[in-house]
Amino acid sequence: MLNTSPWGIEEVKGLNMVDFLSRYYGLNFSKSGVDGYSGGQGGQYCCLSPFKEEGNASFFVREVEGHWLFKDFCSGHGGSLIDFVLLKEGFGDVWQALSHIEHLLGGKVGGDSGGQSFRLPLSSPIPPTSIGKPYDIKELYHTFLRNDVSRCRDYLFGRGINEEVVEALCGQALLVHNDYKGESYCCFAVFNAEGQLRCLDNHQIDGEKKFVLGHKHPFSLDWKQLPLSESVFVTESVMDYLSLKTIEGFDFRGLALLGNVVNFSSDLFRSAHEVVSALDGDCGGFRAFLDLEERFGERVIRVYDFGDSKDANEYLQKRKHRQRVKRLSGEDKLSLYRDFQRSGNKSEVALRWGINRSYMYEVVKECEELVLSGFSVRRLGRKPSGQPESLAEARQRVKELEEENRRLDEERERYWVRNEFMKVRLKWAEGEADGFGDDVDNVDNDEVESGSRHCSGSISKNRKKHLKKKRRKPL
Repeated sequence: MLNTSPWGIEEVKGLNMVDFLSRYYGLNFSKSGVDGYSGGQGGQYCCLSPFKEEGNASFFVREVEGHWLFKDFCSGHGGSLIDFVLLKEGFGDVWQALSHIEHLLGGKVGGDSGGQSFRLPLSSPIPPTSIGKPYDIKELYHTFLRNDVSRCRDYLFGRGINEEVVEALCGQALLVHNDYKGESYCCFAVFNAEGQLRCLDNHQIDGEKKFVLGHKHPFSLDWKQLPLSESVFVTESVMDYLSLKTIEGFDFRGLALLGNVVNFSSDLFRSAHEVVSALDGDCGGFRAFLDLEERFGERVIRVYDFGDSKDANEYLQKRKHRQRVKRLSGEDKLSLYRDFQRSGNKSEVALRWGINRSYMYEVVKECEELVLSGFSVRRLGRKPSGQPESLAEARQRVKELEEENRRLDEERERYWVRNEFMKVRLKWAEGEADGFGDDVDNVDNDEVESGSRHCSGSISKNRKKHLKKKRRKPL
């Protein structure tokens, strides 16, 4: 294919890749330790890989001897701007890539511009809402204000943010809905301490996309209270900031960096004796933590404990999950397990019960383990006769045994009373036979306990003596 482009390859390699990729591919570059864009030989910038999903920035761009080059450590790709366009657009040869670049720039490069590099501010990446078009964040903000914000509210509730925090955002018009070509974005309006709109931070509701419209600036609901607070916190994202507000309350004051660059005035923390680092547990968060230590080394730097979570929002969602676990009773878990077995759509079951799918599968696993453990303790062979078949039968059997025990207790009591009564009668009979009716109460206990074998003999002998005395008595 013949080259119909008015530019040469060397001219394209001289284009500022940071500016070009920010504008036409929506990449959000940053230079570690530098607030804003700074060009020049040897400058290096990084962002998330445009070729693969990743959590830490590994896509680097820098100028080397007049040529701009990139290296993506996530995918392994590298090269010039031409190589980037070839990979991203899937073109078959260099001239197609050159024509595409010419089309994007409208021929404004090389001889038409006096050989100057194409340049845009680094801190103004263009999002999907306005790629290739100039935009005004104030105009966009007022446009987004007219949209229904209910989807954004539901999105925040789903991320664990409580109603009090959401209402605070809505009350100050900081939460707006960016609806672009069927894709919904939860958009946070970021104002500075003087009340000036600085940027719009967008989070895709049904996906993982994030971008910032305008110049990045820290977000806070506490601009007036921050200089007066003795303890303050710092997070990376607005979502983490709102998560800490949900966990700790509004008296816990701080700000979100909208990244991992400490780009705010130290005077904001002039009264703070303690700075709480609630940054992410990754490399970027660690670099920001080191910047905090360098900036506020004379203060107490405390790290917020997220346990095994990577950031504040993940910690909040796990905490909410544990609270839901405690509220489910044994009967609820059994009913959930039965619904799970009967339903063909497991997602609907979780939605109907108001829980996430991971917790639903935990309950199912727990029920299955209990069933298996119940079978494992049962003995093999024929079931013993008389064993209750059900819980109702077992309860009836227990009731019958209690009645039987009560009857046996009453029977035992009657026998004891009868035995005592017979002892009393025996004592009386012996006293009457011996003629000592007046001294029956003084009868020796040993004679009473001697038993029936002594009783009959002693009575007959005393009776004979008594009869003899009667015969000898004179009339």
